[in-house]
Amino acid sequence: MDAIDQLALYESDALQAITAATDAAGIEAVRITFLGKKQGRLKDLQALLGQVTPEERPVLGKKFNDVKDRVTAALEERQSVLAALAHLLIEARGVAVKEVSDERS
Repeated sequence: MDAIDQLALYESDALQAITAATDAAGIEAVRITFLGKKQGRLKDLQALLGQVTPEERPVLGKKFNDVKDRVTAALEERQSVLAALAHLLIEARGVAVKEVSDERS
């Protein structure tokens, strides 16, 4: 599998994992797995840049940056959606608790 194919597979896997995350802990695990600086899969892919010819490096570098940007944007969007959902759940629970306590009064 060449470097472009590896980047495409990485992006596909990352986007699927981001979509599957259902809470803050899940999205954080996805972030670490795919974008983590110490052990993330992106770090492994970055090593590919040093293995290609100087002529291929600009094309692969651009592709690498584009994939990283798309994955980062998708992750940030999912984090925002999950945070909003969590906030709505907290508000809904607060209203439900208030209604129950009002009924008991």
